[in-house]
Amino acid sequence: MYLGELHSFFYRFGWWDDLLHTCSAMMLAYCALILAHILNKDKQIADGLLPAFLALFILTFTMGFGAVWELFEFVMDRLLGVNMLKGRDPRDLSGIYDNRRALVNTMQDLILDLSGGLFISILSFYQLRKRILYKSGFGYLLRVFLAENQGLIKRGLRPD
Repeated sequence: MYLGELHSFFYRFGWWDDLLHTCSAMMLAYCALILAHILNKDKQIADGLLPAFLALFILTFTMGFGAVWELFEFVMDRLLGVNMLKGRDPRDLSGIYDNRRALVNTMQDLILDLSGGLFISILSFYQLRKRILYKSGFGYLLRVFLAENQGLIKRGLRPD
C-alpha cells in the first residue's frame, strides 16, 4: 500500500494491484491452514480432517477476506472520495468517477483473490492427501509455527 499510494505504483505499473491481491490471497490462505491447526488442536490435522474440507475452508476463508477488503475500498471511496476501486482514470483531468471501471476492478480483484486462494488450497489438498505436507518445503512455515506454539495447539484458542 505504501508503494502503491504514496509512490503511485498503482498508476505507474498496471500489474501492481494484481500482484498485491494474488500474493495477499496466498498469504491469507496459508494463514487459514495454520488457523485450521489451531482450531483442530492437533499438530497433524491430516488424520482429523478430510483434505477436501480443509481445502474448502482455506478457499472460503481467503475469499471472505477478499470480499471484506473490497467492501472497505468501496466505503473509503464513498466516504473519503479516494480512488481505491480505481473508478477514476488518473489520466482524465476531470476526475469523473466511473462505476463501470470500479466494478471491473472489483471483479478482477476478486478473481485474483480466488486464484491465489485456490492455488494454496489445491496444494494443501494434494499434500495432505499424499501425507507429505509436514515434510515438504511448502509446509516449512507450518512446521516452524507448530514447533514454536505447541501450547497454543494443545489448548486451541480457549485458555484451560
